[in-house]
Amino acid sequence: MWPKEFPEKKLDKDSPDDMKWVFDKALERANKFNIKGVTYMLTMGVVKNIIPAVASTNAIISAACVNEVVKLITYSSQHLNTYMMYMGSTGIYTHSFVYEVKEDCPVCQAKDRTIRVNHNITLKAVLQSLCDGDLRLKNPSATTSEQTLYMASGPLKEATMGNLEKPVGELFGSGELLTVTDDVFPGETSLGLVVNFE
Repeated sequence: MWPKEFPEKKLDKDSPDDMKWVFDKALERANKFNIKGVTYMLTMGVVKNIIPAVASTNAIISAACVNEVVKLITYSSQHLNTYMMYMGSTGIYTHSFVYEVKEDCPVCQAKDRTIRVNHNITLKAVLQSLCDGDLRLKNPSATTSEQTLYMASGPLKEATMGNLEKPVGELFGSGELLTVTDDVFPGETSLGLVVNFE
């Protein structure tokens, strides 16, 4: 109804006057068809696409983050040694535990991983083994110090796609250090992978 009533004006969702007009029209229609529960807040939520669950979740996560910052800057407690699970209307479950460091974790450890493969195995098979293994990579890319072996996305994807079916023995030598990147790694984190041939 807005374009018919105000053909030259765009609805301003932050304008109380515009929102009052929308609410009045919604209430008028609700009364006409005996629809219950139309309120000004509900009208604003519909017009602005506000999903209550998202707003609530954002508030809970924000509060948890602020709690960690307060613990960190005041030294009032150990930070991040807690686990919190919010269960909606039933409450919050928390307990404390100490995170254990995984010795071969590519995120918290700077150690390179070493694998042994046959020199005839394809690059695709090597990258797939990283997806199927404990790292659970999604779409890895790989480079050496001298060349880009495969880029999973971007402008180099097409140019490097042919390397996937090539044996690794044709692409690099035994003991080569590959830099592997993937979306599962946070930020600029990458995995150093030393590939030795059997």
